[in-house]
Amino acid sequence: MPSKDVIEKVLGSIKRRADYDYFFSKIESPDWIVPLREYGLFSNPPPVEREGNYLHHQNWPESKYLLRMAKQAPVEVTESVLSVPETNNERVHEDFVQAAIIMPSEHAVKIAKVELKWIKAQDHFYFLYPEYVGKLISHLAKSGKIRISYELAKALLDISRIEREIGSPGDDGYHKSVEIVAKFSTWQYGRVLKKRMPDPVEASGMPVFEMLCELLDKSMALRSDHAEPPHDYSWIWRSAIEEHEQNSAGRNDIQSFLVDAIRDAALQLVKANESILSELVATLESRAWLIFKRISMYLLSQFPRIQPELVAERLTNHDLFEDEGFRYEYAQLARAAFGSLSPDQQTFILSWIEEGPDIDGFKSRVLESKEREATDDEVRRRIKVWQRDNLDQFKESLQKDWKQRFDALVQELGEAEHQEFAYYSKSWVGPTSPKSVEELKEMPVCEVVEYLKAWVPPEGDMNHSPEGLSRTLADVVSTEPTPFATEARLFKELGPTYVRGLLDGLRDAPKSHADLPWEPVLDLCLWIVNQPRTIPGRKTEYSGKDPGWMWARKSIAKLLSNGMKSVSGEIQVDLRPQVWNVILPLTDDPDPTDEEYGEGHMDPSTLSINTVRGEAMHSVVDFGLWVYRHASEDKVKGFDLMPEVREVLDKHLDTDLDASLAIRSVYGQWFPWLILIDSTWAEQVKEKIFFPDSPQYWDTAWKTYVTFCQPYDDVLAVLRDQYALAIEKVGQPSTMEIDMANAEERLADHLMIYFWRGRLKLDDPLVQSFYARATNAMKAHAIEFLGRSLRDLHVEPPVEVHERLKSLWAWRYQQATQSEGPDELAGFCWWFSSGKMDVDWALSQLKAVLSLPIKLDALDFAAEELVKLISEKPLAVLKCVNLMINHLGSEGVYFGWNEEAKQILGEAMKQENETVIAQATDIIHQLGAMGHFEFRTLL
Repeated sequence: MPSKDVIEKVLGSIKRRADYDYFFSKIESPDWIVPLREYGLFSNPPPVEREGNYLHHQNWPESKYLLRMAKQAPVEVTESVLSVPETNNERVHEDFVQAAIIMPSEHAVKIAKVELKWIKAQDHFYFLYPEYVGKLISHLAKSGKIRISYELAKALLDISRIEREIGSPGDDGYHKSVEIVAKFSTWQYGRVLKKRMPDPVEASGMPVFEMLCELLDKSMALRSDHAEPPHDYSWIWRSAIEEHEQNSAGRNDIQSFLVDAIRDAALQLVKANESILSELVATLESRAWLIFKRISMYLLSQFPRIQPELVAERLTNHDLFEDEGFRYEYAQLARAAFGSLSPDQQTFILSWIEEGPDIDGFKSRVLESKEREATDDEVRRRIKVWQRDNLDQFKESLQKDWKQRFDALVQELGEAEHQEFAYYSKSWVGPTSPKSVEELKEMPVCEVVEYLKAWVPPEGDMNHSPEGLSRTLADVVSTEPTPFATEARLFKELGPTYVRGLLDGLRDAPKSHADLPWEPVLDLCLWIVNQPRTIPGRKTEYSGKDPGWMWARKSIAKLLSNGMKSVSGEIQVDLRPQVWNVILPLTDDPDPTDEEYGEGHMDPSTLSINTVRGEAMHSVVDFGLWVYRHASEDKVKGFDLMPEVREVLDKHLDTDLDASLAIRSVYGQWFPWLILIDSTWAEQVKEKIFFPDSPQYWDTAWKTYVTFCQPYDDVLAVLRDQYALAIEKVGQPSTMEIDMANAEERLADHLMIYFWRGRLKLDDPLVQSFYARATNAMKAHAIEFLGRSLRDLHVEPPVEVHERLKSLWAWRYQQATQSEGPDELAGFCWWFSSGKMDVDWALSQLKAVLSLPIKLDALDFAAEELVKLISEKPLAVLKCVNLMINHLGSEGVYFGWNEEAKQILGEAMKQENETVIAQATDIIHQLGAMGHFEFRTLL
């Protein structure tokens, strides 16, 4: 056993924290436990430290040592653990619990009592502590320490309620969400219940079973603000008590895990002692919530011959027979035990089926849903279906006459489907088709049309639907468009759902089909736009049918826009009149309305491509570009070449005629191309497009422009005043109900690109105004954007670009460090990692930035570049690495560049320069002191 002098000598030789950790990791004898305890080394567990929004629970070398010695010296370890002052460090408690697990139970109990007190005082556990406690619970239960095992389980598994607000008070969708939570993750909670509860259940029996029931009861009470027992709607969130695919919706919440645990505990107890079944049933049914009675019936269905009188009592209960909450458990019990009932009991139950369903209730539902009286045929069918479904649960044990009746019903109606579930959820992946793509491809176009005319969709929400068939048709048309385009006239005989499928299929076809016959398609499109938009009386909910022709009209606009693109299947320009005759009526479509935008579901630009008039206005610009590309070299230019386009664009700029913000966004999105077509017109109408006097119209047009468009030089000349106005509005609240959140960042991107190209200089009023008004976040974004742009370059930028960027950086570094805040500079690592800047300049600026008290982005990318420079600039690189390591400690930065650090330090240690080796050695020791021991192999 080492003396005090030896301990003092050893501890005195330790200079770094890494050496201290190493010392404890290498002690292999329990002889050190008592001397170290008497010296006071088990008296100062590390506290929990806050790092930003995170709590840091440090490892404690002393507790790791005690854990390793627990099996060899349980007495000394227990005494040492009990001598440690109270601590909230979860890592330390993990070590103590693991030590208790491998000790004899008489020592483990002492540690367990300390941990029990600590568990009760905690709100949340973050690591593996709950799973270790679960193992300790099992260990104690198997060792006969039942009481402390029970108390630990009860404390560990305790639950509480949290309430979250969804939305804001006053909003339509505002509500409060209630969640039942444990002191640790739900996933871990389920693991502890499944893996660790069987041992205490076996050891103590009913007390642990009742404790689990109390937890489920508590969870039901905590969650149920409005529901009163027994109404827990468990047949929805827990379709079956056993493992079942229908339980998928709620299989990973605490309530379902507790149901599993109670079920498994009950089965375990009955298998060990059949006589306990009646006690379990009584315990379950003494509780008010429906779920407990369902578990009870499930339990009886698993052991129907142990207590036949309890089974008969429930099967002959008419309320249970009719209650949808018990439908599944009643069916399971009936299948297991109906045949063992007496003839009188069976007859009594079958008399309910003879009486039939509640027909008055059925007639009321028909009247309410279909707005008409139920027919006699519907009533007769309802009776037969109801009788078939209810006989299905008894079919294995029916006597001859009832068996014949059941078979006749199945012969007439088909097999019952999932009748035992009050609510059965099918997996549904979207609308489905009665014909596959391959099947439709084998049919000539005329046969496809005849099939579409004749097919009648079956009833039911999740059966094949016209929408599913329409999508399959679109897939076929997109791969073989020519025959369908040629025979497009045949589709005039069909409804809008299938016609839209044809149009959607043709929309993608021009990309690969140069010979597409457009005339028949344009003829069909013109016919469509002349149809009434809506079909009177059509109800489309759950039917899979279009409400009218408005969706097909939107598909037309998308189809024509694609067809006018410069691709192999482009519409022939001599069809220009026919194309315009189709587009023009769509530009006056009432969709979108102001009310639709006002609902706030989409920003204006998104709404423009999801509405008929919006898509049509996009097509108008595509039409203009199409004509522009095919224009001859004559003197007629711009919109003089296409006056019809100018007329429509002028019309919809009049807010008295078209007040839609979605339409205004179209002008913003296409403004550079409107300049291309006719710069004079664009210059003349820009005030109408961007409309500075109306903040809402200006926001819509400007934000759409700056978000979607690249910064073209000729556009800057036209929109310089709008850029100035956008800078003035930086930081002001948006007038848009659904804002385009990145518009201000895109403004910064535009300005930086113009600066990069030399179109703006540092002293330009736009640049100066931007930096005077921008937030630190926007300024930081500008720096990062330039760095990312450098990194994305595949060639060296010209010398003049280098000089511009250096001048901007020098100005911003001075401003940020002297007055405005250094956080703006956090993205310099992107500049450095690009490898495009002068090496000495880049290294000097990286060192300067790393010396600032800011959290830097992209340190891992900077480290990759430093790897390339270690041989050429070793001292400068090591200086940067040292500063980067300081950021790991002071800023809580994730060490995501440790492999690069190993490469850099490994190369440095191979150098012949002693100064380089000394600096690298110091860095390795520094990393070891921070707990990164893997670097010691480099020494």
